[in-house]
Amino acid sequence: APMKLEVFQRATKQRQRVITKKQIDTLKELVRMTPKSQRAGIYFRLAEHYWESSKYLDNAGHRLDDFRGRPEWPEKKREQQRLWAKAKNQKRAAVKVYQILVNKYADYSRICEVYYFLGKNLMELKDTKAGLNIYRLMMKKFQRTANQCPFMPNAYLAFGEYYFEKGQMRTAKRSYQTVLRFRQSSIYG
Repeated sequence: APMKLEVFQRATKQRQRVITKKQIDTLKELVRMTPKSQRAGIYFRLAEHYWESSKYLDNAGHRLDDFRGRPEWPEKKREQQRLWAKAKNQKRAAVKVYQILVNKYADYSRICEVYYFLGKNLMELKDTKAGLNIYRLMMKKFQRTANQCPFMPNAYLAFGEYYFEKGQMRTAKRSYQTVLRFRQSSIYG
């Protein structure tokens, strides 16, 4: 029974991938057809779909690790690298769309989320400094209205993790302590 479930899950994820690709194409067309002043929500959904697509491809690549040590591994490793390259391209596409939102739609109602996911995608692309810089911009923009930006504690946590990995324990501790001020955050959840 477990094998049947795994096959079902993979088939379902593949169908989701096809649907996501169609949605990306549709959203890109909607952007072209929509007046610039009304594009923010469409851009946001487009960026989310690029991110979802990158996650699917990344996970598909990780599943190929099961072939390590087997005769077919060299072929599967090439496929893994191809999937991961596609995942990276999808993540880069998400970053571009999030940057459009930050640069052209600063008053968008979900701009806090945009900053957070832009920073997160940059960090996942191993551009840590750029990701942290986006988080700094978010913190500065929402420092007086932190309660309106539910992703503030996530940004402070990212700084804490960064400084912890660098061995800068005092600075990491300050970031972690700041996270604790956001008791209502989903980060505790």
